[in-house]
Amino acid sequence: MSGVSIRLYYWQGLGIAIASTIILWANSVSAEITPDETLPNISNVRLEGNIRIIEGGTTRGANLFHSFGEFSVPTSSAALFNNAPDIQNIISRVTGNSVSAIDGLIKTNGAANLFLINPSGIIFGANARLDIGGSFLASTASSLKFADSFEFSATNPQTTPLLTISAPMGLQYGDAKSIQVRGSILNVKPGQTLALVGGDVSVEGGALRSPSGKIELGGVADSGIVEIKGQQLEGVFRLTSLLFPETVARANILLKNSAFVDVTGAGGGSIAINARNLDVVEGSFLFAGIGQGLGSPNAVAGDITLNATEDIKFVESNVFNNVRSLAVGNGGNINISARFLSLTDGALLSASTFGKGNAGNINIDVKDAVTISGVKDGIPSTISSSVITGAKGNGGNIRIESGSLSITDGAGVSTSTDGEGNAGNVKVGVRDSVFLSNAIILSTVEAGGLGKGGDIDITAVTLSLFDGAQLGTSVFKALDNQSVERRDAGNININVTGAVTISGVKDGFPSGIGSGVGTGAKGNGGNIHIFSSSLSLTDGALLSASTFGEGNAGDINIDATGVTISGVKDGFPSGIETGVGRGAKGTGGNIRISTDSLSITDGAILVASTRGEGNAGNVNLNVRDAMTISGRKNGFSSGIGSSVGRGAKGTGGNIRISTDSLSITDGAALVASTFGEGNAGNVNIDATSVVSISGQKDGSSSGIGSSVESEAVGKGGDINISTERLFLKDAAQITASSIGNGAAGNLDVNARTIFLDNSTLSTDTRSRDNNPNIEQATINLLARDLVLLRRNSKISTDASGENIIGGNININSNFLAAAENSDITANSTDFRGGNVRINSKGIFGIQFRDVPSDFTSDITATGATRELSGNVEITPPEIDPTSGLIELPTNLIDASNQISTACTPGSRQFQNTFVSTGRGGLPMSPTEPLQDSSTLSTWVRLRGKPENSAKATVETQPAASSTSSKVAAAPQIVEASGWVVDGNGNIELVAQAPIILHSSWQTPTSCPVSQ
Repeated sequence: MSGVSIRLYYWQGLGIAIASTIILWANSVSAEITPDETLPNISNVRLEGNIRIIEGGTTRGANLFHSFGEFSVPTSSAALFNNAPDIQNIISRVTGNSVSAIDGLIKTNGAANLFLINPSGIIFGANARLDIGGSFLASTASSLKFADSFEFSATNPQTTPLLTISAPMGLQYGDAKSIQVRGSILNVKPGQTLALVGGDVSVEGGALRSPSGKIELGGVADSGIVEIKGQQLEGVFRLTSLLFPETVARANILLKNSAFVDVTGAGGGSIAINARNLDVVEGSFLFAGIGQGLGSPNAVAGDITLNATEDIKFVESNVFNNVRSLAVGNGGNINISARFLSLTDGALLSASTFGKGNAGNINIDVKDAVTISGVKDGIPSTISSSVITGAKGNGGNIRIESGSLSITDGAGVSTSTDGEGNAGNVKVGVRDSVFLSNAIILSTVEAGGLGKGGDIDITAVTLSLFDGAQLGTSVFKALDNQSVERRDAGNININVTGAVTISGVKDGFPSGIGSGVGTGAKGNGGNIHIFSSSLSLTDGALLSASTFGEGNAGDINIDATGVTISGVKDGFPSGIETGVGRGAKGTGGNIRISTDSLSITDGAILVASTRGEGNAGNVNLNVRDAMTISGRKNGFSSGIGSSVGRGAKGTGGNIRISTDSLSITDGAALVASTFGEGNAGNVNIDATSVVSISGQKDGSSSGIGSSVESEAVGKGGDINISTERLFLKDAAQITASSIGNGAAGNLDVNARTIFLDNSTLSTDTRSRDNNPNIEQATINLLARDLVLLRRNSKISTDASGENIIGGNININSNFLAAAENSDITANSTDFRGGNVRINSKGIFGIQFRDVPSDFTSDITATGATRELSGNVEITPPEIDPTSGLIELPTNLIDASNQISTACTPGSRQFQNTFVSTGRGGLPMSPTEPLQDSSTLSTWVRLRGKPENSAKATVETQPAASSTSSKVAAAPQIVEASGWVVDGNGNIELVAQAPIILHSSWQTPTSCPVSQ
């Protein structure tokens, strides 16, 4: 079938449906009101002008029963139930098969409630209106049940029913038809109930209103009973609520085309909707709360309760339960229960206070997924609770329980206070994932707020923030005319069994989790606590706790199996930071991470700093396995830092790392520094296995540092490293320096092995106004096995500047070895050299020199002049040369008669010279080459030229005769060709090798014997 044909059939079908609806409406209107004859006293209908006056019926107590074959009210007409004043309930049924079409007025006398039951369906037209003193219930139920088991049935009417004086207790449903409200404005009196309970229920345009009363919308799809709850107030029955059992199948409810459902009043107004699917679309609204200028101190608004067995959707539509401007009293809650909930295109759920009273809470219980998405005409889809400017009261809490939560495309969840009161909390608990992309979850204290911010608590399997998504609490500067002592931001608690993933930047906003005190604000920032299996911050993502006002920043605490921080995007390095901002007064927050592994790469950072008046926080890292800091990207070095910024007044925080292994590579750094007035923090590293630092990138060396920078006033922090092995390679550095006003910190290393390859351990003091009598920075190395320096490596405490002495170097090690122009220096360019103290069992390749050389490995402590040189103390091992000696036996074998002289060694027969060379073995005889079956050892070549190279040769010359200078002829020497073992187990060399009967790995040799 062609596409044209498909479209043709579609439009033909739509035309038939529209025509059928028009015919149904026309037939319904023409039917009007016709009584049946099923009651003992039948109803009477008389026409006066356009008014149908309904009288008669059967009365039982306060109940008046009517039964109609048809019941419709045409346009511009009215139906008047002319009941007696003592009637409380008018109970009417339609037993025919036609829809009730109401396009005029329905009126009753007094305060009677009106029940209208038509199983065939009910339609309210654009002109439909109500003038009812009590409540109004329209239903497509098949019957109405009463407490004494009486049933007033519209599908099985009895000619002689046992009518009852009791109040209705339930609606019995079978195959329920729809109820439609088409542009109608249906009002009931204040405090009364307006209930529409059918199959599908739709409100298209128009409004349903019950000031301070209740509006119930219910859809029933199958057989079942909906209970009616009511109470007697001053002798009058009042319908209060409907109860939908879980076993009753639901039908759909639709609000569209700017439909209004409104119960706003002086208090108590509530809305309840029960459906299979609930759609609120096209600018429709649900209103509850305390109206403008209404209420009282004890007033409480009712709740908005939405219950769907399947989906609830809000599209460009809103739900408000507010305490309005100038109102007095507390707002009601918004309660939502469904399988799926979505807010899109600027949809809004709000429980706020504009007046004097607390806002209500928002409670969402969804089995599968909550989705909040999109912006329409500048309005983002949002779930919010606020204390608005000028209001006095606390904001409400937002609680979301769901299978998953997704907030995207500018949408958000927020609580705030801009009045006199605290902001509400946000609590999210999902069984699967929380996903935010270009979205927010916030709790804030705004400029006009006089109160505390709310907490944010999230429990999930995974949490993902992308494309500028933010989760945060904050306090902003108060208005100029406000006198505020303190307003604190809320805490953020994340409890995730799986992964927390934060990534990306959008429109200048990095994805992140943060708590802050804004510029000029007074109050403390909130703490951030994350429990998760893994935490990943990439592409500019950020965790931040900061203060830019008067107050302390919060702490960041992370407990995770693995933590990864990586990358830079749009000028934002991924990172974790706490800080006191410029102009702020307060203490920076601490960063504490407990994890199995921590990776900081590609320009990512972890920083605790102060740029204002106050101390920076500490960094405490407990990494049970491996910790890696590596790389640079877009001008940012990966690193961990603690700093006192330029112009700041305060102490830098300490960095403490406990791990199995620490690796710093490719230009990454770990630094504690001060640029302002205050001491830099200390760096303490406890690595069970190894600390490895290597490489450089873009001119930046990998390293660990503590520094007092130019213009700074303060002492540099100490660097303390405890590990099994410390490796520095390829221009790596560990340095404590000062170029400001203050001494550099000390460097202490406790390790089994310290290995430097083209790398540096140093303290560098170039500070001003130092006391010449105070020792400068010191390097203390305790190596239980070895300190090894290679390829221009250096251990240095050099200093420069007026009255600045060189620092001290203390080395305690079993062995100290250096090669290839590696030096140990404690020099001072302009003053007195420092002291070098070495305590080692063996020192190889390096020695003390007055003047360093570029071709040797040196130990120096030079000063500005020779007289100002420092001391070099090398303590030899305390060894007793006689220790361990034993007395040898006195009866030694006479070697002179143990060696056969049958072999001639060569032309110098009369000299006894023995030279041993070779690669691990000797030939079987002096003239034999080394056989290939012998075991060889490989040559070992040392790089560099030894300082003193000398060949040691021991040569014994024949002794001169004491009686004659004539040399006696020596007996002929026969070359040995083998050996034998005598009876005493001694080995003797012999001229002729014995015959070997068994196989041997040795190659047999022979010797030419001179005759």
